[in-house]
Amino acid sequence: MDYTFLHSTILQWFDNNQKVYPWRSEVPEPYHVLLSEYMLQQTQASRIALKFPEFLISFPTIETLSKATNAQMIIAWQGMGYNNRAIRLRDCAKQIMDTFNGNIPSNYSDLLSLPGIGTYTASAILSFAFKQNISVIDINIYRIYSRVFGLDIQDAKTKNEVRTIAEYIYPKDNSSSWHQALMDIGSSFCKAQNPKCTLCPIPDCSYRNNPSLYNMKPTKSKKTEASFRNKPNRIWRGKTIEFLRNDHQLGHNLHDVLHSILQQNPNEIDIEWFKESIIPSLIKDQLIEYNAENNHVSLKG
Repeated sequence: MDYTFLHSTILQWFDNNQKVYPWRSEVPEPYHVLLSEYMLQQTQASRIALKFPEFLISFPTIETLSKATNAQMIIAWQGMGYNNRAIRLRDCAKQIMDTFNGNIPSNYSDLLSLPGIGTYTASAILSFAFKQNISVIDINIYRIYSRVFGLDIQDAKTKNEVRTIAEYIYPKDNSSSWHQALMDIGSSFCKAQNPKCTLCPIPDCSYRNNPSLYNMKPTKSKKTEASFRNKPNRIWRGKTIEFLRNDHQLGHNLHDVLHSILQQNPNEIDIEWFKESIIPSLIKDQLIEYNAENNHVSLKG
């Protein structure tokens, strides 16, 4: 494969077709990149693009973010799901203020020391915010490399092979644009199911001529998820937070919360389940406060 031609083709496509997001900029703001990477964890970019400007109005700097209460973070996080990410983001801002004098680290190991930042997020921040030469692998990029090089995505060895490919294939003077281009291509064309190969700008791909491999997915062992009334507990957690978020100043009696999320009067089994499963998990994630004496539930202040 001619990597010079591949680089020029992908980067030219990106110059003309890149998706417009409020956190992308020719001169990137590290704080904006940090926010976007937290928000994009398990939430679609289109939804984050709508919420991002509102969030910046509430927390325009890393310092204002670091001073936010749990309740303020949960309220501002509405519509982005997985509310414990909001608390980790605020804790990350606190640590940046305390340890790095308010400057977002531009060092890989320092970034990994922050709450909620793993290997992908650290490399993405270094590439997108600081324009450093580093490989970035998210699910879209992993899928593209696997397909372009004809790797079996279900083979355990593929992960290491993709890491090796990722290290040498990107243009060393343009990590940021390269990896963001692949993310756009992955989300628009090289989809997990029914990829649009005829529209994809990648000039040479092993899977393009082998349609039987297009829809292959990694084999994952299914985890048993705790549920109640045929819904996973995470859904009930989300409904509880949403109810409290809409009237966060007052808090509510446990019975009222249950009546709202169940859409019916709770029975003894419902109450026992809520007290033993939902309340402890939300307290553990620092999302709510619960007074057992009067059964009062509220967002954590």
